[in-house]
Amino acid sequence: MLTAALAATLALAQPPALNFDPARVAAAQANYEALMTGRKHVRQLSRQELGDVLAVAEALERGRRTGTRSEHCAADERKRLGGAPSALEARVIDLKCREPGEPLN
Repeated sequence: MLTAALAATLALAQPPALNFDPARVAAAQANYEALMTGRKHVRQLSRQELGDVLAVAEALERGRRTGTRSEHCAADERKRLGGAPSALEARVIDLKCREPGEPLN
C-alpha cells in the first residue's frame, strides 16, 4: 500500500517521472506491486509507466535506508569498489564521505 510517508517523500522529492500526480502515483504503485508479485512483466509497461515504477521503487528504497548521509556515502563507495577497499581507498572514502565541518581523523 502507498503510505502517507511514501506520498510525502514523492511530494517533496518530486521525481521528474511523477511530479506527484496522485493518479500516476497510484498507477505506479499498482504496477510496482504487480511486478513484484509476478502478475506483470516489465515488457508490459510503457516507458512512462516503467519510469513511474522506478521512481516509486527509489522512493521506497530511500524510506528503508537508515543512517547518516556519510554512512550511506561510505557504504555506496565500498559497494562500488567491490566491498574490500585498500587502506588508501578506505581513507579516500572517509575523506569523500565525511560530514561538512567534521574534523579530519
